[in-house]
Amino acid sequence: MADDATEIEAVLALLFSQLEARIAELVKAANKPPVVQTVEVQTTGAASSIPTASPVRAVKALNALPDKAADELFGIENFSNPVKIFDGGNREEFDKNYEWQPLVAKTLALLGGYEAKGKFIAWFWGPAGGGKTSAPRQFAAITGRPFFPLTFDGTMSRLEINGGFQAAADGSTYWKDGMLTAAIRQPGAVILLDEITRSSPDDIVFLNQVAESKGRSITIPETGEVVKVAPDVIFVICDNTNGTGDPDGRFQGTKVMDTSFLDRASFTVKVEPPE
Repeated sequence: MADDATEIEAVLALLFSQLEARIAELVKAANKPPVVQTVEVQTTGAASSIPTASPVRAVKALNALPDKAADELFGIENFSNPVKIFDGGNREEFDKNYEWQPLVAKTLALLGGYEAKGKFIAWFWGPAGGGKTSAPRQFAAITGRPFFPLTFDGTMSRLEINGGFQAAADGSTYWKDGMLTAAIRQPGAVILLDEITRSSPDDIVFLNQVAESKGRSITIPETGEVVKVAPDVIFVICDNTNGTGDPDGRFQGTKVMDTSFLDRASFTVKVEPPE
């Protein structure tokens, strides 16, 4: 504000013959297009300059809370493995009356604890009504983890999954993460990959990258950025089939999955509807 006042005083002090020229300069400066910031982005080859605004990363701060025993969390007996608890989930979604299937609860407890030994993907499959998709949502709520659901139907675009450049109001461009890229940046996230056998081959390219036992990352072709899966992220795949096909024709549109992708799942659990 002090600089503005000084400028105004300086303009008022000008002679009338000088005033017109100074006003013209100020108008020209006000109408000048905004300067676009250039950020160096590492590509697969040499670094290149891409005009871009700084991307907004919707990553929540996540703090660890005291662990809880699995039997206390899920109400199952003889399974007291410690489970990590955080403060970043939506606890309003937790249903205190939710009934856990023991094998599902134990699998989630292993992935969210200390005994997974590098395993981070579970595949829950079975007929509708078994609680496959509600289990990871409830697990995220009860353990304070952010929850990211992705439902595949064969029509999701690369922009939705991986991301792409968007136009800003000032004419610059910025990178906007897709749903999967944004999810893997979030520490402690529970990422639900629902109806996975209805996905397209292009979808599996990105899913294979994040499901690798060692790499665990997505490479963005447009920028060359390697987005690594954040710490404590777990994946839960839910589907009506176990990826080997639908022999009786009950689930139209499902596909046989590539064996290399099926092997990414550390735990495969058939989930039956409750009695």
